[in-house]
This record gives sequence, C-alpha cells and structure tokens, in this order.
Amino acid sequence: MFNLNQAVIVTPAIEKKALRNKLLWAAFVVLFSLPLIYLLLVDIEQENSLNIQGIVLNQSTSISPFSLLDHKHNRFTEKNLWGKWHFITYGYTQCPDICPTTLMALTELADLLNQSQSSNDVRFVFYSIDPNRDSVEVLSQYIQYFDRSFIALKADLGDSYQHFESSLGIKANITQTPNENNGITVSHNLSILIINPNAELQAVLLPVKSLPETMTTNQVHFTGQQLYRDFLTVKNHFNRIVLKKI
Repeated sequence: MFNLNQAVIVTPAIEKKALRNKLLWAAFVVLFSLPLIYLLLVDIEQENSLNIQGIVLNQSTSISPFSLLDHKHNRFTEKNLWGKWHFITYGYTQCPDICPTTLMALTELADLLNQSQSSNDVRFVFYSIDPNRDSVEVLSQYIQYFDRSFIALKADLGDSYQHFESSLGIKANITQTPNENNGITVSHNLSILIINPNAELQAVLLPVKSLPETMTTNQVHFTGQQLYRDFLTVKNHFNRIVLKKI
C-alpha cells in the first residue's frame, strides 16, 4: 500500500543521492580534465615562446610536385626532399652581394652542424631564379665556391618550376633595362626555407638588418650562429609536435 508519509521521507533522499552523484561526477570530470588542460596550456605557451628570426609554421605545408635540374645534370623532384632536413635559399649567380653572403652564412651553418655531429640529416640547396643565364655549368662552378656538398638547382623544360616557387613563396622578377647590367635587372624576396623530413615547408627564416659603419644604407643578412640556433628550435618543435601526431 502506498504510504504518503513514507513517500515524503524517501523522495528527498533520492534527490540528495542524485545530487551527490552529479557533484561527484562533475568533480571527477574536472579533476580528469585538469592534466589535459595543463598540457594544452603548456603546448600553447611553448608554441608562443618559439623564438626564431622568422616564422615556424604550426601546420607544415606540402610542396606541389615539381621537376628541376641540379648542377650535375640530375633530375631533382619533391621526392628528393624526403627523409632529410633541407635548407633552401634562392637567387642568381651574378648577384653582387646578398646571394653570396647568404650562401656564406649557410656554409658557416654547415660547419657548425658538422662540429656538433648533427649534419647527417641536413642538406643545403641553392635555387636559381635566373635559369636562362645560370646554366648547369655555371651553377656547378658557382656552388663549389661555397661547399661541394651543396646542391644547385634550376628550372628545366616545362612550367613545374612555378609549382616549386609558389609552394615556397619564392617571388622573383627579371626585367630588361637598357644600359644596366647588360640590359637585365633581377629582383627577388629574401628568405631561407626549412623543409622537414616529410618534404613539407616547416619554417621561413628571415634576415636581420644591420648598418655597418662602412655603409650608408641598411643591408639585410643572415649569420650562421643565428641559423644554427633557429634550426635547433625548429627541429625540436618538429620532434615534439609533428612527430607526436603521427
């Protein structure tokens, strides 16, 4: 038989038990979530604390298929980028200052990596934006001035070089200008591109500006020491974030 008094007593007990269960469940969820929230905040803090002279991509980007020619007449495609870190710079062999200065900085970086015994998984590439004048023979002689292990590339037949340039943000302009540099003027943006072992663009390194006492205008440049520090930062980021997601 249904007892009103019993009902009055039992109902609050059920409500209290349900409320207690909800509170316990909420506490469990909060306590369980705290480590995840902490790790997320640490990751965000570490992402924001990456300090390089340039940009580290949070999401590395793939490179469109391309086909180029190296300074030994070998075919070089996106498949050649797999398995190693690549530093890619670009310019032209008749550049009077910026291009050779950048390659010298990469030569210094290569020496530092050799000294630290961490050069086995790194290669260096120079891409010519002036393929009509920079023949394979010219590139072969030019690149040896800096380091015999460096690779020089140029556009070959077809337009796949455009995929290579657009994927990496390389911008160049070659114009005819009478009575200046044999009628040709070359201009391009300046950066060093870091490709990760998955053949993806991982970081873009930018030059610093300086005002040497012997010069009257600002000049941009890279240094081997800065490139070395930046590379270690990028590589650690890749090992910690990118490889963890695979």
